[in-house]
Amino acid sequence: MRHADIAEPEAAGDLATKPPPEWMTPSMRDFWTETLIDAPKDILRRIDWALFAGYVELWDRYTRLVQAQQRLDAATEVPYLIKGGSGAVISPFLREMNRCLLLLARYAGEMGFTPAGRARLAVARQDEDDAANDWAALRRLRVIAGGKTE
Repeated sequence: MRHADIAEPEAAGDLATKPPPEWMTPSMRDFWTETLIDAPKDILRRIDWALFAGYVELWDRYTRLVQAQQRLDAATEVPYLIKGGSGAVISPFLREMNRCLLLLARYAGEMGFTPAGRARLAVARQDEDDAANDWAALRRLRVIAGGKTE
């Protein structure tokens, strides 16, 4: 049996009804609430809270890294570099910022927060509607009697 032939089980409850976890900082809680307002409707369910919490924590980590890098850059003429034992080296904040951005992009795509992620979700729904319409179109075709000719 093909995966497309299997109906996806529906998870209960909208994530927007779940409050942010207690361990989150006030800025994380604000980001949780604001992001759920802008998130694609009817996608995130209550079961997705851990994935979403990871996204929120990563975003908070990224913003703190950016702020730390900005403080370093304010003290130097050459941004994104620090003095190392053998001369100038790339700031460790920059490496971590890049790592966070890659993870954030993965999370965002999974949750439909990117144009490509939303398009993927829209295609899956459209396929279900198209399949029903295709069968209806086939039923409207006129059957032509045929036979063997010699």
